[in-house]
Amino acid sequence: MSEAQSAEFEADHTSSILGKLTADKYHLKIGDRIPLTSTIYPCAIELKIAGIYSGTVDDRNLLFHHKYLDEACGNPGWVGSWWVKAASIDDMPRVTQAINRAFANTSAEVRAETERAFQLSFVSMLGNIKVFVRSICTVVVFTLVLVTASTMSMAIRERLRELAILKALGFGRGELFALILAESFGLAMLGALVGVGGAWLFFTHVSIARLTQNIFITFEVTARIIATATLVAAGLGLAASFAPAWVVARMSVVQGLRTLD
Repeated sequence: MSEAQSAEFEADHTSSILGKLTADKYHLKIGDRIPLTSTIYPCAIELKIAGIYSGTVDDRNLLFHHKYLDEACGNPGWVGSWWVKAASIDDMPRVTQAINRAFANTSAEVRAETERAFQLSFVSMLGNIKVFVRSICTVVVFTLVLVTASTMSMAIRERLRELAILKALGFGRGELFALILAESFGLAMLGALVGVGGAWLFFTHVSIARLTQNIFITFEVTARIIATATLVAAGLGLAASFAPAWVVARMSVVQGLRTLD
């Protein structure tokens, strides 16, 4: 945001600053006025847009002077939360305990907590998200194991005669298992390249905020996510090769040559 817009915001306590995503969504521009009513505060205010900011993690917010809200509601001096910066993470327990003790047994008791705990308290309102996500991931991975194993079994079943000929030519069980493992692992890694690489390209060059109508602010495909997804794909490739390899190991040359296409 330009310095002129920032100066105008500081000079006029009835002005506001609006995020670019929200401004674009509602077709608002500098100089427009926004009337706000509330079911919590017993007053209404009207804000003038003094500036539009962009380039932050969250370009959706509306910022205005708390003093204006106090004046419109009769100067009650209400405060929802205070942010206190501690010197280090080691000081957090001592700071939170000191704040809680200072307001204990008063008409305005507070609960001091870390920023992480504060954010997780809102996430917990949606339920146990961690268990929910893990359950979905477990079901998806299990389904992928069944699909991958079924695909590899069908592929090997169609080539049992070829594998029987290889056995007749002197290929041992270990060599045939290595061929099956290489095919299964190669297919799994190709899938990982398409899936993980496609996700990285998509979320790197596409705005998730615009795609989800600002429900999600950002989504990053980090190195940890890429490594985890690649390991899962590798595990799927290894798991899918065991069943067909076991069938080929137990199959005799005669049984393989008798197999019908």
